[in-house]
Amino acid sequence: MEEEKNIPSFRKEHLAKEAQAKQAPKLLAAPKSASAPGQVVPQEKIHIAHPAQSRPAPQPAPMPSRPKPKVRISPQSTPAGKPKMEEIKFSKQLVGPIEELRQMKMEDFRRLSRDAKEASLKIKDKIELLEEESFDKKIKAISAWQESPVNQFYLNLIQEAFQGGKNIQTIVSDRQRQGRKTLTWDEFQAILELNQGLKV
Repeated sequence: MEEEKNIPSFRKEHLAKEAQAKQAPKLLAAPKSASAPGQVVPQEKIHIAHPAQSRPAPQPAPMPSRPKPKVRISPQSTPAGKPKMEEIKFSKQLVGPIEELRQMKMEDFRRLSRDAKEASLKIKDKIELLEEESFDKKIKAISAWQESPVNQFYLNLIQEAFQGGKNIQTIVSDRQRQGRKTLTWDEFQAILELNQGLKV
C-alpha cells in the first residue's frame, strides 16, 4: 500500500488505462456458433461502402415521330346562288392558234418579243400558217385578232384621238406621264402596220 502511495498520480492513470485495455477483449461477446478447440474461426470481412461514382443520368429514348393527321375541311353551307367548295374545279384548257389570237392581251403581245415590230411579225406569221391550211382559217384568224383585247385598245386610242382633237403620240405620252395603261408609241405603230398588211 505504501508503494502505491509513492506512485505519482499520472503514473496511476497510465496503469489504469493499460489494465482496461487488457480486459477489453474479454468483455467482447463471443460468437453464437462455438468452435471446437483448436479450430480457427474465420473472421468476417468488413466491406466498406464507397460512395457511388457519379454517372451521367440516362437520356430518355427519342420518341418516334408520328405523322400529323390530315385535317379535312368539309364545305360549309353557302347561300343560294354561290357555288360550294366542292363544286369549284380548276382546269387548264389548251387553246388553238385562232383562239390564242382572240384572247391576246397587251401583256401577251409583249411576251412575244421585247421589240414591238418583231412581236407584230410573229402574229403575221401565225396567220399565214393558218392560211396554208385553208383560206377559211385565215379569215377566222384575222377576225380573232381584230377582236383581241390588245387590238381593241389600239382602236380605243384612235377613237380618243379623234374625240379629243389630239394626235396619237400626244395621247400616248399623256397616259404614260399619268401612269395609265397604254400602248407605247412603237407598239402602236407596229400594230398599225400589221393591220394594214392583213388583207382578205
